[in-house]
Amino acid sequence: MENKKMPRRAFLILLCLLLLLPLFPVSQAQAGNETYPDHPGKLTVQFSHKYENTKEKRMIPGVTAKVYCVATMDTSAQFTMCEAFKSVKADINEELNQDQWAQLGQDLEKLVKKNNIQEQLKKTGGEEGAVTFENLEPGLYLLTYGEGVHPDFPNIRVGFQTTLVSVPFRGKNTDNVFDLDEEGYWDYDFTVIPKPYELKEICKLQKVWKDEEADAAARPRSLDFEIEYEDGAKQTVTLTSKGGWLLEFDPVTLSPIKTIKETKVPDGYEFKGWETIGGTVQVTNEKKTQTSPTPSSPSPVGPKPLPNTGMLWWPVPVLLVVGAVLVLFGWMQRRKKQ
Repeated sequence: MENKKMPRRAFLILLCLLLLLPLFPVSQAQAGNETYPDHPGKLTVQFSHKYENTKEKRMIPGVTAKVYCVATMDTSAQFTMCEAFKSVKADINEELNQDQWAQLGQDLEKLVKKNNIQEQLKKTGGEEGAVTFENLEPGLYLLTYGEGVHPDFPNIRVGFQTTLVSVPFRGKNTDNVFDLDEEGYWDYDFTVIPKPYELKEICKLQKVWKDEEADAAARPRSLDFEIEYEDGAKQTVTLTSKGGWLLEFDPVTLSPIKTIKETKVPDGYEFKGWETIGGTVQVTNEKKTQTSPTPSSPSPVGPKPLPNTGMLWWPVPVLLVVGAVLVLFGWMQRRKKQ
């Protein structure tokens, strides 16, 4: 009889466990499969751009991203507009297509600029060309971006289109491809890659003076520089003190700069070369160091030589002796006559 009761007891124990299972908390590792948003998420923005004659995409460093909370999201995935954005005429809880979301993002960006709305978060990407925002409460977020400089072409500035996205995202996001079919899936850690666009092609040339501030009056009023590009094109530009020794100009070609020459180096200065820092090309002039002349060793002090008049002095003593003899002889002759 005891053996017949064992299967029944096991069945009852299993049934009790199944009934108690919903009471146990769901692990965060399984949060992506939850049917409602209930905790903060993480968002990464990757900035990249592929120029027309390059083989691969390059990361764009130094781009600043600003985050604005447009609406909060409750556990039933319903949005509530934040106070700063309530004037926007859009029902964000309705199903919108991609074009409608893009238009809404543009309208929100215009409102941010018009009303000077303060961002909630702000970060600037490093050399890796990415920024990450963590602990974002469930909601709808607008991301606007600054400009970057292409690492291979310092005269190409790159901008990025505004992003409007919910955190967490309803659906899967793999390599910036959003799978909206999986509506029961909430992605709490994903990456967006905003679409890049090229801005006006410019170049900035800046003169750096390495001298004392007191010597500024001795600097020339203007300097000419000849720029040679790698495709052989050449261009001459002029920097002036009136312009603060900074010039923004349109290059004659998109080819990278090969060399820069100063057509006439000012007196007392040396041309120390050029380097590209971000989108600015810096040319440097350094003041020459003046070396003092080496003093000569003084000659030893000695007796000054007598001036040479061209006369001979050795006959004088002889003539004196002869004169004395003649005087003595004359005196003796007079004594004899007496």
